[in-house]
Amino acid sequence: MPALKEKAVRRVRREGGRIVGQDLLLAERGERIRDVKVAPDGSILVLTDGPKARLLRLTRAR
Repeated sequence: MPALKEKAVRRVRREGGRIVGQDLLLAERGERIRDVKVAPDGSILVLTDGPKARLLRLTRAR
């Protein structure tokens, strides 16, 4: 989910319907996050805001 104030994407880990952990992703970029979607291939698409707006694709490290 986007975290506009934190300028990051918040990854929420769940087990059995309970939240068991959270991580902030992309906070070091300092860009406002406008939208987050999951692509058909399982990657995460992140749209940033501002004059240098970008579409980022996050994939799992192998």
